Amino acid sequence: MRLPKNYRRHKGDNLKATNQANWEGPARADGNNTQLMIQIITMVNPKDPKYAPRTVLTNHLSNSSMETGSIRKSPIEEGDLNRLAFIRGRSEGVDRLRKTMFLRDVAYLASDGNRLILISAHDHMSAKTDDFLGPAEAAILTFEKK
Repeated sequence: MRLPKNYRRHKGDNLKATNQANWEGPARADGNNTQLMIQIITMVNPKDPKYAPRTVLTNHLSNSSMETGSIRKSPIEEGDLNRLAFIRGRSEGVDRLRKTMFLRDVAYLASDGNRLILISAHDHMSAKTDDFLGPAEAAILTFEKK
């Protein structure tokens, strides 16, 4: 995956050890920045309904840090990303702790054997009309399975 300019990896991240890696973009004037995450979920039993891709994606987009009544989700879309079938969804809502901030998420999820690959971008914004996820989502679109 080609990261946007000036994104840096969180210290201590180890994708092989924790099955998760995180990057953050540069801070904007309001102190917020975009977060980018890859998570590999190993399924003990791929037939278990809790691992159904749409369920996992919906749960991820039902971000617990958003006020429940304010969450808006887009319909889940299906497509291919560099020869890997993905589903994609977006959500947005009001931050539960910082009522003056809005949260926006975009997430892609693929099933690969007994693993799920979840790639997402998350951002806090001062105004509902702000949308800083563009560069992070562009990076997600460069993902290739090795």
